[in-house]
Amino acid sequence: MKKFLSCIILCSMVLAACGQTPPEETTLPDETVVSTETTESEEISETVEETQEAEPEPEPDLPEINVYVVGGTTVGWVYDLGCYYASGYAPLLSQYMNEKAIIHDFALGGYTTRTYTKSDLYTSLWANIKEGDYLILAFGNGEASKVKEDHTKSGSFNSYLYQKYILPAQEAGAIPILCTPVVSANENNDYTGDSAHITAFGDFPQAIRNIGEALDIPVIDLNTITKNKFEEIGYEEAKKFHAVATGYYAEDNMTVIPDYSTLNTTQLNCNGADYVAYRLAAELANIEGIGDYVKKDTKEPNPCICAPFAGYSPEPLFEVSEKPIVYLVGDSTVERPHYGNYYYRTCGYGVQIHNYFSDDVIIKNLGLGARSSRSFLEEPRYEELKNTIKAGDILIIGFGHNDASNSSLYPDRFTEPSGDYTNPATIGYHLYEYYIKLARDAGAIPILCTPMVYLKPDDDYSGHAIHHKDAGNYHQAILDTAAALDVPVVDLTSITKEKYEELGYEEAKKFHAVPKGKYAEDGTTIVPDWDTVDQCHPNIYGSNYLAYRIASEIQSMNIPGVSEYVKENLTEPSIDDIALKNIYYIMEE
Repeated sequence: MKKFLSCIILCSMVLAACGQTPPEETTLPDETVVSTETTESEEISETVEETQEAEPEPEPDLPEINVYVVGGTTVGWVYDLGCYYASGYAPLLSQYMNEKAIIHDFALGGYTTRTYTKSDLYTSLWANIKEGDYLILAFGNGEASKVKEDHTKSGSFNSYLYQKYILPAQEAGAIPILCTPVVSANENNDYTGDSAHITAFGDFPQAIRNIGEALDIPVIDLNTITKNKFEEIGYEEAKKFHAVATGYYAEDNMTVIPDYSTLNTTQLNCNGADYVAYRLAAELANIEGIGDYVKKDTKEPNPCICAPFAGYSPEPLFEVSEKPIVYLVGDSTVERPHYGNYYYRTCGYGVQIHNYFSDDVIIKNLGLGARSSRSFLEEPRYEELKNTIKAGDILIIGFGHNDASNSSLYPDRFTEPSGDYTNPATIGYHLYEYYIKLARDAGAIPILCTPMVYLKPDDDYSGHAIHHKDAGNYHQAILDTAAALDVPVVDLTSITKEKYEELGYEEAKKFHAVPKGKYAEDGTTIVPDWDTVDQCHPNIYGSNYLAYRIASEIQSMNIPGVSEYVKENLTEPSIDDIALKNIYYIMEE
């Protein structure tokens, strides 16, 4: 937690902009292709015999220097949401440096060499940097997702890095240092291609090595350093260096453990950031000038100390209790909020259902995106459900979106919609055998939910929009299963169909997530780009509405052992009362 607070303090540093503008573009010198082979430096720590009489080596008497660190998500971003929160390595660099080296974390999550130039920090950088300062440039992680034919006027990542960063730094008398991007964790332990940022658009680490060679600028090859480290320790250990979006409860119902199915293979967690900061300092130690500021007595950090972020729990943390638990299982329309760079985030109704139930029950949302009634059975969350559900609990089952398809990432999702619950190939069988029967055998009460409709710009809510796929009608299959087994069912398909038809598309789209923003006519205000609306997933407002309708239906059905836990006098949520915009949204250009 101490480390986290230091990250927050460093990342909140604000430097006043003085209006200085960077110089005009200049042509990059001819690039020189160099070998990709790199040699790692010796460790900065030395073995010293410790005795009671030993005194720490005094820090050298050095003049104060400023070290500006510029880059993207893995460099400086601290994001305090998720189980293992995302952390950049720049805020942790100071612990490996003499206190006379003042680290200025100027990194911005989600930015590239191109988009960073439009940020306030870019202007502030040139307003503050001066002769004798150091500029560590650590771009390359997200460049490939932004590159187009018109990526820069000069047409190359190298030229942009040179014209917009290296040349202005040199003209200011500052000393640039280049870093290649850290690799992305790879389940197959294959650190080539995309994992090493070698994409269809080119080899970005090599581009950085090339420009360093051409301009005689030091290059710290974090790409090779992390590649070698991850290959050495293997994926099961390497993933401990990365952020994890969600966690789930251990058998004690109190301990939060990471759900590695939601691993962020790109962003580092506090351990990964600490390790990279340590290795960065080790390489800086070999560079004349700044190397004098690297502490000589530091040791490699323990890679196994990362704990779940103190403010995170899958749901509000609760102690073991005899209260009934309302479990929810399902897909992305049920699960957690999406913490990515969405203007209006996705959010499942399982996150909002607690707003409509009394404190006499505990809500436990086990939903997980991209899963079907079949593929969810392979998840640790299903094992948790099997091991913890008890008499008096309630199980809300929200599958149907993904039962019609398979994908290379999520195979074995398909179930047949035709045929009854006695046929092992059908969705009805999976709903009965693995959820309804499980609940009833434990003395719990199952409730089925049909999936919400897909948003349709033409207001045609038929066919695919209401889950009548090529394989058959999944909406009807769930209704038929409920009728055959006498299970209460909330028909969200019909509920959302009628609501959207009543409102029309322009109002109905406000229930859905929106990935992108755009500039309004004033050129500065950012508004949702409705052309990118997510037709499948609800936003915070939409998920609140779905949760409200589920609770209302349960209340009206008078289900013994369930309906009495719904709050009285339910009020339909209003979009005006719910903050939709993601305050962390970063405009991508």
